[in-house]
Amino acid sequence: MQVCIITLVANYVIVLGFKLGEGWQLTKDLKTRLDYAAEMFGQSGVRKIVVSGRWSIWFDWLGIHPPITESRAMKSYLINRNVPADSIVVEPFSKDTIGNLFGLRRKFAHDQNVRYSIICAANHEERLRYLCDKIVPEYNIRYIPVQSPDFDSDVVQSEGKIFEEQKVAIDDIVTRKLNNPNYRMYTHPYYKNQKREVGQLLTLHPEILRHPIHAPSIAHDLMKSSAK
Repeated sequence: MQVCIITLVANYVIVLGFKLGEGWQLTKDLKTRLDYAAEMFGQSGVRKIVVSGRWSIWFDWLGIHPPITESRAMKSYLINRNVPADSIVVEPFSKDTIGNLFGLRRKFAHDQNVRYSIICAANHEERLRYLCDKIVPEYNIRYIPVQSPDFDSDVVQSEGKIFEEQKVAIDDIVTRKLNNPNYRMYTHPYYKNQKREVGQLLTLHPEILRHPIHAPSIAHDLMKSSAK
């Protein structure tokens, strides 16, 4: 696989987590982004590859504990791509894009002069840029968008809805988090309201839990259809 991005010089290349597929395996989309990262590491002198993400916060709301974290699965894949284990930095706690960025801010608090590249889904780039400007505005970041066939029309529509909701909430989340680094971000009203809605949905549709890996997507679809 040849990747023509070696002119985008960076010290650290970041790949954010994405939902795992059947059998709790990496999706094609996520493998593609990790392949880009591995190519950059081999060709452009990148010092570290950073993988970020635990699992979707929706799994917590549904009471599901996945058998593997996204970041752990990503690290294993990169090692199989001959990236040395000690060159892979894992951020294992975040559960959405906002959490990814706060996790990276915490991990690299003393590395603001480092150059970063974030490899992201093309349909995610606009929201990612917006959130980075809010959460890590002082960081030197280049964005490398990659086309994502797993982003079908429904996912793209959901991405737009999430973006609009996060525009409303993000300033308050950032203020609370920066004023109190120990603030538990996922207790913010933005998340608590969603958690309550998921709980109500689960009461009506306990069959959601029959397919744990697909439960968040099933719950999301049910919520979307009930809102129509």
